[in-house]
Amino acid sequence: MRRFRAIPAGLVDSGLSSLATFAVGLYAATVWRDDPGTLGIYALFLAAFQMAASIPTQAHFIPAEKAALLLEGRPRLVLMPRIVLLGLPSSVAAGLVVSAAAIVGIVRGLPLSDQLPFVVTATAATVLFPIQHHTRRLLHLASVSWAAATVSALQFLGAIGGLGFLRLVDAPTRWIPIGALAIANGVSLLGGLALGTWHRRHHRGLSTPELERARGSLTYQRLFESGKWLVSTGIMSTGNNFVVAGVITVLAGPAPLGLAEAARIVAQPILVLATGLSAVLAPPSMEAGLQRNRHDARRVARVFHGVTAGLGLLYLAVAAVDWPLNPLARLVPAAYDVSWLVAVSIVANGLNGAAFPGRFELIGGDRERDLFGAEVIANVAQLAVAAAMASIGADGGSVAAHARPAGFLVLGATRLLAYRPPLDRHYAAAEPSPSMLGDSHSTTEG
Repeated sequence: MRRFRAIPAGLVDSGLSSLATFAVGLYAATVWRDDPGTLGIYALFLAAFQMAASIPTQAHFIPAEKAALLLEGRPRLVLMPRIVLLGLPSSVAAGLVVSAAAIVGIVRGLPLSDQLPFVVTATAATVLFPIQHHTRRLLHLASVSWAAATVSALQFLGAIGGLGFLRLVDAPTRWIPIGALAIANGVSLLGGLALGTWHRRHHRGLSTPELERARGSLTYQRLFESGKWLVSTGIMSTGNNFVVAGVITVLAGPAPLGLAEAARIVAQPILVLATGLSAVLAPPSMEAGLQRNRHDARRVARVFHGVTAGLGLLYLAVAAVDWPLNPLARLVPAAYDVSWLVAVSIVANGLNGAAFPGRFELIGGDRERDLFGAEVIANVAQLAVAAAMASIGADGGSVAAHARPAGFLVLGATRLLAYRPPLDRHYAAAEPSPSMLGDSHSTTEG
C-alpha cells in the first residue's frame, strides 16, 4: 500500500520529465511547421538518441538497480556513486552511436553539414541522460519519490531555460531543440546527484551483510550476466524504432516521418502516464517476479492497467481528432494533417504502456532471456508492418505517415501476448500441483 501512495510522486516525476521533452518537441513542431522534412530529420536523431541511451541503461544501470533491491529504503542510495562511476564509460561510448543517424540521412542524399547540429546535440544529450535517469529511478527505489520528482522539475526548468537561452543567443534552429534537451539533462543530473548525497547522508559508513552483497554485485562481470540480455533487448527495441524511422525516411522521405513525429508528440501523455506509474510500481512488480508471487504481481498490474485504461480513454476522447475542444489541434496542427494519425498513436502508446508490468516481472524473476525472446517476436512484427506500409506509401502519402504508429501499435499488442507464456511458466513453478495439494490434505486429515 505504501507503494501505491507514492503513485502521485511517480506521476509528477514522469509528467515533469516528459514536459521537458514535450516542450522541446513542441518547439520543433512549431518552428518547422511548414518544413516536415526537417522535422523528420529531428525525429530520426531523436530515435537515435533513444536507441543509444538505452545501451548503458539496459547493460549497466538496470542490473545495478536490481542489485540495490538487496537493501531496503534509503541505504540503497549508498550505492549511487559506485553505480554512476561504473556506468560513465558506457554512457560516453553510447554518445558515439548517435552518429548512425547521419548515415541514414546521407543515404537519402542529405548533406552532412545540415545534420551536424543534430549530431553534436544528440551526442551530448545521450551521454547525460542515462545517468540522470538512473538517479531518478534510484531515488524511487529508496522511497524518496518526491526527490525524483524534484529532479524532473529541474529537467523541465532546464529545458525551458535552454530553449530561451539558445533563442536569446540567436543559435540556428537546428541547434536548439535537442541542444535544450542536453542542457536540461545536465542541470537535472547535477540535481539528482546532490539529492542522492543529501538523502544518504545518515548512512555514510554503513556496513551490513546485505550492503556488502550488493556492492559485490556491482562489477562489470556480475552486471553483464543480467545486462547482456537486457541490453540485447533494449538495443533491439529502441534500435528497431530507429530502424523503422530510417526505413520510412529512405522509402518515403522524411516528410511522412515528420507528420508521424507531430502525432507522437500529441500522443505522448499516455506513455508519460505509463512511465510515471512504472516509476513507482516497477519495484513491486520486480519483487513479485523475484518471489514468484502471482497474486502480488496481478494486484500491481490491475492498478497499473486500470489507471492507464481509464485516463487513456479520456485522453483519446479529447485529443484523437481535430475538434473545437481539442487545444492540441491548434498547438500542433501538423499532427492532424493525416486523418486518425493521432488516434492510432494514442492507442499504440497505451498498448506499449500496458506491457510494462509484465516486463518488470520477467526482469525481477531473472527471466531476461525469455524477455529477449518475446521482444524478438514483437520487434520483427513491428518492423514488418512499418516497412510494408512505408513501401506501399512510398509516394509520401497518408499510408506512409501511418507506418510508424501502426508498427508501434503492433509492437505493443504482440508484447502483451508474448510476455504471457514465460510469465505463466515462471509463476507455475512456484505453485503446488493439484496432486500435491491432495496429498497434503490427506496427510493432514490422517
